[in-house]
Amino acid sequence: GELGDTLYVVIQGEVAVMVNGREVAKLGIGEHFGELALVDHEPRSADIVAKVDTTLLCVDRQSLREFC
Repeated sequence: GELGDTLYVVIQGEVAVMVNGREVAKLGIGEHFGELALVDHEPRSADIVAKVDTTLLCVDRQSLREFC
């Protein structure tokens, strides 16, 4: 339910996408989440839980604007 402003890319490891306490998807290397938070300014609709040691690339709204 928190507001977000960051896109995350899985660089190493694996995460689970959780909705209402239930795992609905797994994401691995090269997959991403949080991208809607960069454009819709709505509360997050899922939680992300690392399944193993995981490294993420984090791109916030300001960094994306500077890149584009």
